[in-house]
Amino acid sequence: MKKKICLVMMLMIAMVTLTVTSVFAEPSATMKLTADKTALKEGEEVTVTLEIDSVNEIENGLVACEGNIEYDTNIFEPITSASFQNALNWSGDINPSNNKFATTGSSAGTGLKTGAIFNLKLKVKSSIASKSTTISVKNIKTSDDNNSQVSVPNASVTLNVTGTAGVNTNSGNTAGTQSGIVGNVTNKVSGPDKTTSSKNLPKTGVNQYVVIGIAVVAVIAVVSIVRYKNIIK
Repeated sequence: MKKKICLVMMLMIAMVTLTVTSVFAEPSATMKLTADKTALKEGEEVTVTLEIDSVNEIENGLVACEGNIEYDTNIFEPITSASFQNALNWSGDINPSNNKFATTGSSAGTGLKTGAIFNLKLKVKSSIASKSTTISVKNIKTSDDNNSQVSVPNASVTLNVTGTAGVNTNSGNTAGTQSGIVGNVTNKVSGPDKTTSSKNLPKTGVNQYVVIGIAVVAVIAVVSIVRYKNIIK
């Protein structure tokens, strides 16, 4: 009898625990930022898309989203309202002065658990240096159809941009000019060498060094002879 009572109590505790866990589970979601191309050149456009990747404890999905777009203004042209395009069943806009966007679903109960929220077009500037650059969506705030705020981490995508800044575009002409100079020098060398003077070069004191050397050797010889005589005495 005691065993049955213990078993029933354990089952009741387990059921209560599961219920409490379900009730107090925190709604959450993750998002991802994707790009239609990851390698760009000057003047090209890229479209980045913010998508809902997953949701947790959100029955009807997300119905509102806002946040900030961050990108390198030295690489991309400033975004405009025309750069921002809502995805299906979403409506909203972006403020170009601070790159903050806000968008909502068409009505309650039509939220998304997966899928795109918006597309954003960015154009690469001219005369930039080649580099890797990151576009990010930060300070993301979302809510479900119960107006409950849902926590979402930042999302980002990295792109590689090829620019012409710092590249020597006249390398071909420079090579041709250098080749012509080499040819001229060769032609001059093949004839009489005009860079060599016909006059004798002035003497630079070599004879003086020879005399000094002989004197030093003589002194060493005399010293050696004197020491030798002292030793054999």
